[in-house]
Parts: sequence; structure tokens; C-alpha cells
Amino acid sequence: MSYSVALSEHPDPGVATGEAVGQIMEAFSTPPDVVLLWVTEPFASHLKSIADTVQQLLETPCLMGVVAETVLANHQEISGTPAVLLWAGHTETARPFSIHPGDLLPQSQHDGDALLLFYDADFHYMAELLDDHPSYDWITGGSSSAKQCSLILNGQPQTSGAVGLVFPTGSVNAPRLTTACRPIGDPFIITDRRGPLIELLGGRPAMERLDAARNSLPEEDQNLLPRRLFIGQVERESKSDFQAGDFLIRPVVGKQENTGAIAIGYPIEIGATVQFQISNPEVAIQQTEEKYRHWEADSLLCFVSKHRGKTFFDEEGKEAELLLEALGFPTIAGMYCTSEIGPTATFGALHYCSTSTLLFSARE
Repeated sequence: MSYSVALSEHPDPGVATGEAVGQIMEAFSTPPDVVLLWVTEPFASHLKSIADTVQQLLETPCLMGVVAETVLANHQEISGTPAVLLWAGHTETARPFSIHPGDLLPQSQHDGDALLLFYDADFHYMAELLDDHPSYDWITGGSSSAKQCSLILNGQPQTSGAVGLVFPTGSVNAPRLTTACRPIGDPFIITDRRGPLIELLGGRPAMERLDAARNSLPEEDQNLLPRRLFIGQVERESKSDFQAGDFLIRPVVGKQENTGAIAIGYPIEIGATVQFQISNPEVAIQQTEEKYRHWEADSLLCFVSKHRGKTFFDEEGKEAELLLEALGFPTIAGMYCTSEIGPTATFGALHYCSTSTLLFSARE
């Protein structure tokens, strides 16, 4: 077997580690090239000891781990209770690296290299890092939504920045990204802003434009807006009609009543075209069906927005169920995230309210 997922929910960290490692050992006759580790928050203080034990017992040259609020393992979602989740694969040798605030991503050595990142929830820092990244064909990953960032790479823990792996050409397939947002109202050009505050859209106060977009919705959707409102930056300005999936999604985090400005999670430049968005489960389902319709895969890593959980779909495990059915029931491992990294029309970028996946042994 080339890939395997192992999960233990035993409340003792030592026993849970042993159970998960045992499952991986049963699936592999030789040491895996890469092991990824997620532990839930009740095991946060044990991350290093768990990681060291896993790496020693599995004899893997590369182990990368993170503490997560919620983890996904095939059909299961685990949140708030103890869990150790492992993903192991024969992927050829991956190149590990760590970065700290102020660092740049490592240089890509070959066309077709793929980058996987676990990173802290410093939204601004990661967005800026991706803006300055070298030319990687594929970048994917996610930030843990745990209360405190805890990362580890080959025995070295860190509490900020990012840890990552560079997978060599041909060892992975292109990442995919699906949104859960659809545009509302009309698109407008940002005509004035101050930092993360958008002051004017098409020459009028941003709050005025938002009110018009809200009033265009049925009452049921209007009631959802306070917790499902986002803004999207158009990826390709050359298009004349914008649909779900045409935007980089950013959160709307506040407003200034006295100026009519809105605050967003990351600054967008003057001159960019934006449109307000509302998240919708039907959009998420449709996007998943469209993006994966003709594909199968043996395994995938999954980074899901924390806004797309049980309260969003009104049922637990819906995101994993959609991916399993769409891709022919591969093994799945991943986590719910504060933000996600995935492809756009031209480059890898930071996203919000999305699901980003990295496929292994995918085929049409």
C-alpha cells in the first residue's frame, strides 16, 4: 500500500500513539517516506513526545505535525476530545523546511514541485509570504484553528511561522480548491481604502453598497448575513460575468458606522474589483461535484475552513462524505482551518471559507 491513514481516540497519549503507529505498521512493509501528524487540543502538550515516538517507531525520514482543533480521518471528524491522526505515504523523498516571520519560502528546484504548508493563524503574514513566493507549480495547506499554534518538523517544535514539505515532481497531483461562497449584489472597483478598511466602492461608501446587496436577497438569506458574509476579489478582471469560484474570498470582520467603511481580513488594493459574498452549503456541494467529477485518487490531504463544519451543513462529516464519494473512496486525512492555501487561476494564494486538497495517485 502506498498511503494509509491511522486514527486513535484513546484518552491516554501513549496508548493512542501506539495504536495509530500499529495501524500504519500493518499497512506498510517498509518505512514510509513521509508521515504527517495531527493531534487534537487535549494532547497539545504531548505533541513533541508523540511526534518523536512516531518518527522513531516508523523510521520515517520526514515527520511534520500540528495541533488542530478538529481533525478529519476518512468519514470521521473529531473535535474537543483526544485524538492522534497519522497520514503516511510512499511519496519519494520530500524536502522539509521551516520558516519564521520575515523568512521567504525556499526556492523551487524543479518544475512541477509541490509545496505543502502547516502554518500559524497570522493571516496577514502568510498572505504576504505567498505574494512573494517563488514560482511553485502547486501550493496547498492550512492554518490550525487551535487556540495556540503548535507545529513540529523532524523533532523541532515551533509556535509561529510555518513548517512545510516540498514534494518532488510527479509524486503528487494538482491541488484542488472549492469555495462555499456565491456573489451577491453587483461588483465594484475599490476607489478608496485605508489599510484593511475599504472606504469607497465605485465612489460610494462601502456600507451603502453592502446595504444594497443585502436588500437584494430574500429575507431568509438576509438573516444569515451576519455570520455568512464575505467579500471576494475577482481573480481575472478580463471576465465580464463573475460566478462562484471566480474570487479570492476574504472575511468581513467589522464596519465603521461614522465613515461607512468596512473592515476586511487582509488589505485589497485600490483598483481591484470586488463583490460581496454569502456562504451557502449548496454552492459547496456543487463546487465539489464539478471540481472532482472525472477524478479518482488513492489518497488526499484535506484542509477545510472552520466555517464549513457541522453547523454549516447541518450534519457532521458532510465535507469528507462529498470528497469520498466524488473521488472513489480514497483515504482522507486533514483538519479544519482558520485559512487555507490553494490554487487560483494563476498562482497559489490564501483563501477563506474554502476546502483545499492535495491528491495522490489521482487519475481521470
